[in-house]
Amino acid sequence: MMIQTLRYIFKNDVLEQYPRAWSVVGEIFFPLMSLTVYWYTAKAFVPNFSTSLGGSTSTYFSYLVIGELVLYIPLFIFSGLIRAVRTATIDGTFDALLVMPLSSQIPILILGLSQVLRGLITVFSTLFLAICVFGLRLAPEALLGVTALIVVSLPIYFGLGLVASSFLVMFGRGSGVFNYFTTLASILSGAYFPISVLPEWVQKASYFLSPFSYLLETSRALVAGSSMSLDLLLTSALRLGLAGFWFFLLGYMGWGLSIRVYKEKGAPLLLRA
Repeated sequence: MMIQTLRYIFKNDVLEQYPRAWSVVGEIFFPLMSLTVYWYTAKAFVPNFSTSLGGSTSTYFSYLVIGELVLYIPLFIFSGLIRAVRTATIDGTFDALLVMPLSSQIPILILGLSQVLRGLITVFSTLFLAICVFGLRLAPEALLGVTALIVVSLPIYFGLGLVASSFLVMFGRGSGVFNYFTTLASILSGAYFPISVLPEWVQKASYFLSPFSYLLETSRALVAGSSMSLDLLLTSALRLGLAGFWFFLLGYMGWGLSIRVYKEKGAPLLLRA
């Protein structure tokens, strides 16, 4: 029953993303359009970005691409867990997840992993196009270092996704607010411009308001070829790993609490925006 239910949910998730065979073309077309916009925006408005702003990458185009590639999976996990809860509620499989002979956290985490697999398709297609079509240059060791940091930091975003999903289950609303949160967190992390141009108090606040700031800043330093790359990688991996432990623990406990409250209520889960 467990495998059949999870297979059913995963199948629906894939069919929703790719309703027709030709829908896969979107994995090339849409990243290509985004990269084209980034490319000509960089050429038109900030051709000397690294010189004028002291950026850690050679061009504004690479600055934007690195930001998108690094943040895509974390953001996809965070929003994907919320989307998984909404989808399971709408198609009537949410209660089936709760009667599986597993802890209540396992099914939602499996659904979250399916979001990672879907997100990897977009990340790889975007990276492939950026390198082959637009000439993005990334040193192999920098790419491996950034990948390692993203993997180490994943428990942070699984934890945050579980916390957000817990609020959704307990209160039946909040998905709209969390969508605004992801947009604000992306901006404050420096995805589109260096946070150094913001007021000093906003810069300091960004590390508390955006869980993506440290990951993205460190990733850009690695791509730029920092002279302390190995030390930076190890120190950052340790910090992100410790943060991931606490965030995941918080989310794990929060999800368990929300399910207990939901079962005590005995009413069907009705979600609002």
